[in-house]
Amino acid sequence: MALLIIVLGLFALWSARHKMKKTICVILVLLVGYVVIANAMRPEIKYPAGRDTVESFGDGTYQIAILHAKTGHYNILYNEEYKTKIIPYVEQFFTTKDRAYIVGNGSWSVAEGETLTEYTYEIYAVIELKSNMLTLCVIPDSSLAPDMYYGQLDEMIKNGDIQLLNQLTDFSNEDRAVFEGLGH
Repeated sequence: MALLIIVLGLFALWSARHKMKKTICVILVLLVGYVVIANAMRPEIKYPAGRDTVESFGDGTYQIAILHAKTGHYNILYNEEYKTKIIPYVEQFFTTKDRAYIVGNGSWSVAEGETLTEYTYEIYAVIELKSNMLTLCVIPDSSLAPDMYYGQLDEMIKNGDIQLLNQLTDFSNEDRAVFEGLGH
């Protein structure tokens, strides 16, 4: 930035000595000013996108990435700051100017004696892009509470970086309308 200002000053001195037309000088100064302002207004990227990143939100804290597994390839929502997978299987996402909406699902298995029971759940998430605040709602397909799922997010919960909702109706009307538009 300082180098750009020095170059601009040297250019102004040079143009004055060479009696360059004022119009050209003004156009060049405005162009450089525009580039400087546009650069300053760009959001700071805290976590750059990786090679498997499909979409990055806000400063890159939240990213949808392709996970390559033996069973196939699928998209996950990942938090780069906490190095935590938030949504194991991202089905759809939609971004507005201020928010990102993500819908996905997952499952966990519980061993009861020699029986292994798999529980599935749907996950709805809203990310405030400026503050990186995550609002999350996990809806299990059974009476099993989503607390098992939330265990992996303990540090985020403790630090206040996540808001947990109990049901889809706890989202605002605007948020629910977006989820309905995504087919959920």
